[in-house]
Amino acid sequence: MADRNKTVIQNPELPATDASYEIAYFAVKHGISLKAAEIIPTVNGPSKRICDAAAVAFVAAVAGRAKK
Repeated sequence: MADRNKTVIQNPELPATDASYEIAYFAVKHGISLKAAEIIPTVNGPSKRICDAAAVAFVAAVAGRAKK
């Protein structure tokens, strides 16, 4: 059985890769509106990795919808 109660301790010397984005930077980075840039982290949490993936999916969905 896997040990599910392990505590993960992050090395403070390493940069935090999952810190949240500033909304304006996130909007410009992905070419999305400020409103979308506010909603994506609210729905998906503060992880940059997850928000980047969600923004890519959002942009693809908007592009797909525009083709119709």
